[in-house]
Amino acid sequence: MFRLQCLVVCVLVYFAVADASAVSFVKACKPDDHPCHKASAIAAMPHMVAGVPELGIPSSDPLNLKDVNADDKDLKLRFTNIQVTGIKNCVVEDLIRDLDKSSMKMVLTCPLVSKGQYSLHGKLLFITAEGEGDFTIIANKVKIEAVLRMKTVESGGKKHWKITGYDYKFDLLEKASINLKNLFGGDETRSKPIHDLFDHSWRELITEVGAPINNQIFEKLVEVVKIFLKKMPVDKLELS
Repeated sequence: MFRLQCLVVCVLVYFAVADASAVSFVKACKPDDHPCHKASAIAAMPHMVAGVPELGIPSSDPLNLKDVNADDKDLKLRFTNIQVTGIKNCVVEDLIRDLDKSSMKMVLTCPLVSKGQYSLHGKLLFITAEGEGDFTIIANKVKIEAVLRMKTVESGGKKHWKITGYDYKFDLLEKASINLKNLFGGDETRSKPIHDLFDHSWRELITEVGAPINNQIFEKLVEVVKIFLKKMPVDKLELS
């Protein structure tokens, strides 16, 4: 459910070739040099997650969010004061430029932990649940695949890249855990069916309730990428 924050960090890694004094740890690559793109992203990832103030890029670990609603017709679920950690341990599995389609595909695997507060009333899958308190969600290995579509625009006499759209998907490669404190006011007997549901149906539950969190994370971070690309001309980002 936290896949998209890791995706945008990788985008920043790839594009951070604009200012040698600020990002000298990144090697610029030719558009069709796939091994160079991947190696550059792998080398730059730790620096970019830590943040690059010279480029206006903040630290991404931890990443803090607020007020995420995951409601549906049978469920009222809200997460607040969310802190996501583990991005610094993401691994760049691949990064591919498609020049014909003006797009870029990225594949990451990440171990992610989210903590904060929740409030819940309604049904999780088929079981009635209610509670309010602290939550922890641990996803030890998340695979993230995404494609960003781009176009070249001109501003101030310079060409820049602009993100025009994206598609993404994720997969939980290992079992994830969900822990909601204070279900039914701390009544362990009434809480047990919910904890059993978390244990057996973790994939379905994280997929169901995680979508709004993913959207919030991605919208927030993609704005950072847009600002970065607006500042940096294409001729500073890629070798001819």
